[in-house]
Amino acid sequence: MPAKKTTKKKGLDASKGAGVQVLHGVPLSMGDLKKAPKNKSGVRSDLPRSAIKIVKGFNPRAVVADVEDLSQSIKKDGLINPVTVRPEEGKPGSFLLVAGERRLRAMDLIKMDPVPCNIRPDLEGDDLKAKAIAVAENSEDKRYSLNYIEIGRVVQELTDAEWTINRIAQETGVHPQKVRRCQTLMEAPKDVQSKVETGELSMIAGLELARADAGVRKKIQDALHPGISALDMKKLIKSAAKSAGAPDANGKTAKHLKGKQRDAALVTWQPSKAKQAKLREICHMIVNSTDEEKEYAEYFETRAVASTILWDRGDFPVPHPPSINPASAGEGIADEKEAAKEVKAAKAALKKFDDLVASEAAKHKEPEKAHKGKKPKT
Repeated sequence: MPAKKTTKKKGLDASKGAGVQVLHGVPLSMGDLKKAPKNKSGVRSDLPRSAIKIVKGFNPRAVVADVEDLSQSIKKDGLINPVTVRPEEGKPGSFLLVAGERRLRAMDLIKMDPVPCNIRPDLEGDDLKAKAIAVAENSEDKRYSLNYIEIGRVVQELTDAEWTINRIAQETGVHPQKVRRCQTLMEAPKDVQSKVETGELSMIAGLELARADAGVRKKIQDALHPGISALDMKKLIKSAAKSAGAPDANGKTAKHLKGKQRDAALVTWQPSKAKQAKLREICHMIVNSTDEEKEYAEYFETRAVASTILWDRGDFPVPHPPSINPASAGEGIADEKEAAKEVKAAKAALKKFDDLVASEAAKHKEPEKAHKGKKPKT
């Protein structure tokens, strides 16, 4: 009797005639294949607990909270969302955990074995993409969503690997603007990062503090308190900077200069036709961006340029664009009134920005084309 042919497709070893398919050393039933998640690479199957490894330091979540309540919930109602694993390269039958460490540890408490899994053969050997997926799946856990610093560590690693903002956003499911904010926070001093990670500061308030220089941060540190709003943070920083005097390029402050030097130091916006025309052109590009263009990094960079010029001109107190999604301003703030206040302020800032951009865009004029030949008669 001739030997049965075997074929390989998408990580599966299929033995024709026998009706058996094997994934990384694990036999799969037709039921497993039918339960494959729609629109995603992967196969649903139960795996022995001993086949799943938790890689230390891989989980973007810095602290895995107590899982006692979760274990009792799983014992009562079963596991709603399977954990996500990927084949361990070169070791058939062994899998590495990608997402679901809390769920897995909760199942360990009640000795649940085997473990329902979503197996992702496409992530085998691809650590960076696996981390991006870990962020995406953890972000879907609304009760224990990742904070900005936890996401920021992964964003930083992907950025170091030369991933673009747009690619990071697509793979992690994190909005491009949130990716940028995470990048900014990862450039902030460690004490600021620590306050945001522990929830002592909201993400917006943390960004405001990160933008202040070391002298100002030191001056206001005693006035900081858990839950301080971004608006109050701005006021503190502005007051401290004003009393200290803003330093110029030579380390001197405007109040120490005299005459024309002092006047020049206090004036940041020098009106000119060329500068005004460029602002109007940029605003025209923003207003006329398509929905598709708004998904790419260039759109957010254009908004950033416009906001910097508007800040330089004196229209805004800060040189960065307001959030496209004002509701995100309330994230991480336990006090509902404070969260609502932040959302309201974010909405007002976005409206002001949009109105200014629309106003400048309306003044934009396309450059006239030069006429060839004779000048038209007047």
